[in-house]
Amino acid sequence: MGNALNLEGRPDLELEEELVTLPASVLGDFYEAFEKAIGLTSALLYNIGKKVGMNAAKRALGTKNMLLDKALEAVIYLMLKSNIVKEVEVVELTDDMALLKVKGASIGTSVRMSKGPADTVIVGMMAGWLQQATGRRVEGKEVRCVAKGEPHCEFLLKFY
Repeated sequence: MGNALNLEGRPDLELEEELVTLPASVLGDFYEAFEKAIGLTSALLYNIGKKVGMNAAKRALGTKNMLLDKALEAVIYLMLKSNIVKEVEVVELTDDMALLKVKGASIGTSVRMSKGPADTVIVGMMAGWLQQATGRRVEGKEVRCVAKGEPHCEFLLKFY
């Protein structure tokens, strides 16, 4: 089943900047406005999120690399600490993939109903962080989303 992660404090992560939290409704409004303006936005928001995640990891870690399990712990910690998500369970973790069950994802829970996955920017941020932190290519996909009527979100991350 799920793996327990030690998320208490993270002395190995030194962030130069404070984490900023926004009301989830603001992120939902952003997503809905983006979707209305240019149509379904999954690929675009994923790529933006991935770049943001890579830059965040670069600022936090510099050039040092982390082991995959520690990098995953770190990105989950950051997502929880900044209230981007409320709860994460690692359903499966292997050397080439991770399946995460996510509750309280800030965008998906704020969007009324979406044609596609709403949290792709969050998946992108996680993939970008992991790619920068581990030095491995990482691709992610939201395979279940509350904005599509699912009971929770699931993020699939593949490591190459």
